[in-house]
Amino acid sequence: MKHLLKCSFIITVCFLMPLGLIAAERQSTALSTHNEYDTKHNQHAAYQKRGFMRDTFYNLCISKLSEKSLVRSSFLKIGNDAWKNIFDFVGQECFVQRTIHVSECIKDLTLCNNPESFAVAGCANGNIYLYETNKNGLLKTLRGHTSFARALTTLPNRTLISGSTDNNVKLWDTQSEQCIKTLIGHTSTVWAFAILPDETLVSASYDQTIKLWNPESGMCIKTLDGHTDAVWALAVLPGGILASGSGDMTIRLWDPQSGTCINILRSHTDSIWAFAVPSNGTLISGSTDTTIKLWDPLQSTCINTLKGHTSVIWKLIILPDETLVSASADKTIRLWDTKSGTCITTLARHTDTVTSLAVLSDGTFISGSDDKTIVRWRRRTHCGWPCAQTASSSSSPSSTSSSSSSSSSCSSSTSSYTT
Repeated sequence: MKHLLKCSFIITVCFLMPLGLIAAERQSTALSTHNEYDTKHNQHAAYQKRGFMRDTFYNLCISKLSEKSLVRSSFLKIGNDAWKNIFDFVGQECFVQRTIHVSECIKDLTLCNNPESFAVAGCANGNIYLYETNKNGLLKTLRGHTSFARALTTLPNRTLISGSTDNNVKLWDTQSEQCIKTLIGHTSTVWAFAILPDETLVSASYDQTIKLWNPESGMCIKTLDGHTDAVWALAVLPGGILASGSGDMTIRLWDPQSGTCINILRSHTDSIWAFAVPSNGTLISGSTDTTIKLWDPLQSTCINTLKGHTSVIWKLIILPDETLVSASADKTIRLWDTKSGTCITTLARHTDTVTSLAVLSDGTFISGSDDKTIVRWRRRTHCGWPCAQTASSSSSPSSTSSSSSSSSSCSSSTSSYTT
């Protein structure tokens, strides 16, 4: 009889939870049909309600199962973290599709080779690691830099570009794992890259300069001077206008052809670290002042300021549906509706500074952190249920040669996937 009661309780919870969530979704859908104002606010309310119901059911399960020693034992064998992941999967706007554990803090990410392959920088000895989301473990290691690789990008021909604290820019053939060229010219750390429409490579450095390179010849075409502090961020606007963000708290707009500064945007109160450019040509900037600003580059005016993060904004990306994603030193990732200026959701999976973001071909995105993990995120469909998973769900550890005794060494790396 006792076993029957326990089973009945579990079955009841399993049926009530999805019914409650479906009810919350239906209610939010009905409410959101009133007008545009209600849509924005009721959508946020729906997210909160869904999260509240998830937490309520989870806490109910915990409290009831604590009274049932046999069932509680079975519950704990699965693990509280696993159960929390299950409840998060059901209740969140975004869910974790996969986590990759690496041996070093991650400083930058970029796609390369194919839409499912990406490179990771952050190793103290300058190594760059290649991973593929549909395969388990480390694919390749690129060796050549003599110090931290801090910035990554990819040319249209899929050549990988890296910048380092050794002051050099390197071009890589990721198939052969060989360095094609080394571009020498900067006198300090290379922090950011951009690719102009004519495929000219642009690099920004702590030496306060911006350099334009011909990637075929490896020659520096011109150097842009004007900033009075380190240049941390670059972006290309419609029409080929170049934007640069600096520790001098300004954004400069450049004509790359003439090398002249067209305009200077001022509003941030600290260093500018990140840029994003949506399809409408708006320039979006993230700063140490914890704000995200939207600019009309033609009018040189700040359109809106997005507040919510509590520390430096390190990276910004635009998803295919024009949602803005921001990564911060406050350990969180935020998704923003740039039209209304509201935060859609906050993702707090990482346990340290979130340093990098990249969008994959299927609309999912990945985040890299100083907590030595890369997380692949997937958003839900409008009905509240997840999109079909495209990555392999297998999970198995994979490793290269044994790691060095030095905590900063990355010549050997061990990585594992957790689905």
